[in-house]
Amino acid sequence: MKNLFQASFLFSLLLTCLQLQGQGSFFAGLNGSYNATIVANQMNYGQKEMDYDGVTFNPSFGLEVGYDFNGGSLLSIGAGIVNGGQKYKDGYGNGDKLKKEIKLSYLAIPVTYKYLFGGKKSPHEGTKFFVALGAQFNLLQKAEVTHTVNGTNTTLETFANHIAGGGDPYNFNATEIAKLTVNGEPTNDKDLFESTDIQGILGIGLQSYFSENFSMSFEARAAGSLTDINATDWRLDGYKDGKRQDYDKSQNVSAGLRIGLYYNF
Repeated sequence: MKNLFQASFLFSLLLTCLQLQGQGSFFAGLNGSYNATIVANQMNYGQKEMDYDGVTFNPSFGLEVGYDFNGGSLLSIGAGIVNGGQKYKDGYGNGDKLKKEIKLSYLAIPVTYKYLFGGKKSPHEGTKFFVALGAQFNLLQKAEVTHTVNGTNTTLETFANHIAGGGDPYNFNATEIAKLTVNGEPTNDKDLFESTDIQGILGIGLQSYFSENFSMSFEARAAGSLTDINATDWRLDGYKDGKRQDYDKSQNVSAGLRIGLYYNF
């Protein structure tokens, strides 16, 4: 959190210096997006990783302020709500219907640089292409993990041990499963995840200027975690194809369409 506030302060200071030098103008905007989201490599707390149950779709929205370098490039910082998650299902060949669903909600603070090109040479006229690069700092607000066995909701520990009851392959990681008892059932599903998630951002799109002050953007944007979203105490080894599988980090991944409305001061 301290580093995040320091970065925001330095960003604000940079924008102020740019304004004093008269290289462009400030802008503010609103944005909304609809994203396909997955939780990649979401380990199953000592058991075999489950199959993905399709792609999950989630909306996100936010505000942003920034600096327009005379229509050639844009530098911005924002704040908004980003939703993610994933659905899983499996039976492991023993006739059970096992399901797990993860829902995550973050306060997102993206820092983005856009480079505009093409279109008319005048800075704030017509439609231009752009490429966007940046980093996004996510602060976890809510998390919900639902475990279901044959249509009945269960606790995480019961779910994992139910899977373990299917024979030798399912007891392969008995030591890791036992750690669930050591950890105890989480009092809040947020305990399963890190409180922060840092993502990389890549986007391509169009910026259309209706006037010198008003513009709209249409963007295809992808984002992916650079860090592990699982809390340290819940990073348990699993198994795959009958062999022990060392723990590997889980990451939020998303791709979707984003629309933004902007006003240049």
